[in-house]
Amino acid sequence: MQAPPPPAVRTIRPTPLSRLVIVTAGLIAALGLITGAMLYASYQDALRGQQVTLRNVAIAFAAQTAGVAQAIDSAAQQAARMVLTDDSPPSSGLVGGRDGLAHPYLLRIVLFDTAGNTIGSIMPGSSSRDLPAIKPPAGDVSRHITMTDIDRATGRGILNFVHPVRDRSGRRIGTVVAQVDSVRFERLYNLVELGNGGSVTLLHRDGTMLVRGPGFPAGIGRSFADTPLFREQLPRASRGAFEASSPINGAPGLYGYDVVEGFDLVIITGMARSVAMEAWYGRP
Repeated sequence: MQAPPPPAVRTIRPTPLSRLVIVTAGLIAALGLITGAMLYASYQDALRGQQVTLRNVAIAFAAQTAGVAQAIDSAAQQAARMVLTDDSPPSSGLVGGRDGLAHPYLLRIVLFDTAGNTIGSIMPGSSSRDLPAIKPPAGDVSRHITMTDIDRATGRGILNFVHPVRDRSGRRIGTVVAQVDSVRFERLYNLVELGNGGSVTLLHRDGTMLVRGPGFPAGIGRSFADTPLFREQLPRASRGAFEASSPINGAPGLYGYDVVEGFDLVIITGMARSVAMEAWYGRP
């Protein structure tokens, strides 16, 4: 009887080292891509979170600024009407109610008739500051805000809230100019800490920097109209957030902004991107 042949032995050929290297490299690359995508998504989420925070801070300061500006406007108009229509002392109109909010900010209220002649000047409170002469508004005056008498060493200046005064029939009977020390707004904007390079800035809608906290004397009165805020952001929306290089030092920054309701003013808040993302870079 013939014995069955032995079973065939299957030879297992070893996987070439080059193939193992390729497979391992592919796995590492895939893992790296997944990790990178997760980190990128996390970074973008943190970035958006900081931008939302800056936008909300801008909204809050814009609302505060609007409240003060409206009170200044109201107090000035009330004082002007009392003099121009009733020929009575205006001091009582500057201390109570909503107008009382304006009292600490006001340096002087100057009244002009339609010919540009000064009718009177009111200095609320006990201000002892020696104020420069004020030029009468020229032409058909509309409501606007200007800045004059800027101290180049400190950036401190005078904000002029100019408003036509009309009688009940709508006829213009004069102009009132309420003058405010810009340092009052600077103190307000210094209440928030946005880190090294961070700031809260009040600008005119024409791009002129009016007040900045912390102070930046070199920028006060300078035009920033040729910046992303005025070129790109404000034409799209009255409030928002964006990322751009700082127009002051060129460093990457994050920004939030909002217009001041009822006035040709805008608030912008900013942080250096490196400061804003410190927590993300230092996460465990």
